Amino acid sequence: FAARRQEYRQVEADEKSWQYFADLRYDFSFAGIDNELLVNANYEDRDIRFKQYSIYDADKVIKNKDGEVIYQGQLPYIFDIRNPNWGEGSFFDYDPLKTSDYNKKVQAWGVGIQHVAYIHDTFTTRVGVAFNRIKQSYEHFGVDARYRASAAEPTPEADTSDSGMTYNLGATYKLSDDISFFVNHSKGRTAYSVLGSVSGNEADRDDAESVSNDIGMRVKAFDDQLLASLVVFDSARTNLEYANPDYEAGVSDASVPKSFYDGEEQTKGVELDLNADLNEQWKLNVNAVYQDARDKKNPNSSSFDTRQKGVPYVTASSWLSYDAKWFNLAEPLTISAGVQYVDDRSTNSTSFGIPDGYVPSYTVYDAAIQYQTDDWKLQLNLNNLFNKTYYSKAMFLGGMPGEERNAKLTFSYTL
Repeated sequence: FAARRQEYRQVEADEKSWQYFADLRYDFSFAGIDNELLVNANYEDRDIRFKQYSIYDADKVIKNKDGEVIYQGQLPYIFDIRNPNWGEGSFFDYDPLKTSDYNKKVQAWGVGIQHVAYIHDTFTTRVGVAFNRIKQSYEHFGVDARYRASAAEPTPEADTSDSGMTYNLGATYKLSDDISFFVNHSKGRTAYSVLGSVSGNEADRDDAESVSNDIGMRVKAFDDQLLASLVVFDSARTNLEYANPDYEAGVSDASVPKSFYDGEEQTKGVELDLNADLNEQWKLNVNAVYQDARDKKNPNSSSFDTRQKGVPYVTASSWLSYDAKWFNLAEPLTISAGVQYVDDRSTNSTSFGIPDGYVPSYTVYDAAIQYQTDDWKLQLNLNNLFNKTYYSKAMFLGGMPGEERNAKLTFSYTL
């Protein structure tokens, strides 16, 4: 039950963000076919100021190039987490190291056009293309020389930019008024790291890309009281970096790349979603997902084609609501109950001697009560009704504890 290698961080972060969107739609008919033409434009400007300090226990030892100890953590060891001897005083009593200090800016803009055709009320096609450009700048203000001497001094602002095309293709076939089938394929782009550093030279890599494919069906029944969809999907984050094993710093020829950028993280799976209005008072939602997420980033690594950390095979949830007019209220009072199941999630790390680690599965139950009028809404959520102890998220060699039983009251008013 000992807790060693402790690190506590104090973060000062400030972000300013502006986003602008413009959309134009034109409907027309041609050769007996109804058409939609959609044109859109977007612009985003993000400015992030970030500073971080860290304190450690005595397992954190930093030596200079002569082998002399220049830093050792001062936090006390915790020998039994069940009865912890936390450090006293303030964060800055423990000789914190400034481990990060920078300003990052990201500017992105894009334009796109999409055409949708409704062919004889049975077949729908969608074709869209877009162009976007992402510019990033990074200014480093220096860190504690004991932490990393090479990054102790501030450096001038560096910037880089990248641009490219994205697209989305789709088709829907309506077999009948109640059954339809669909297929989609799309490619997307995003900044490879919103907070990452920028060199301003050829070391900067292309932006990250994603590819998504899905095929499925939608079903309606009982005068649209039942809506269900089943989707099989295959998606991937592509253009991921991994090290070239043949590269040796200071030795390899300039023609030998330091890294490759054709790694990917792939996810295949199936999702079922069902919504049912059982009658005027009862409503039910059921959702279930099976997914197999694989790390295919580095073909030279022993972890190639293994489960991605933190991604469960199975997740499922259900939410049942009942509307009733009680206490002579003008509007119905909605009472809801739900359950959520999450499968175990991998935390494997062969380099730390844990080739088969995972955080266990869990099931939690929630409830809610809501009253809503045309102008305002009041809702009380009761989460984790039975105070289940569980890990909500898999993290490095461990997990983040889930929330204890709690209540949340929200009120909203529409002007």
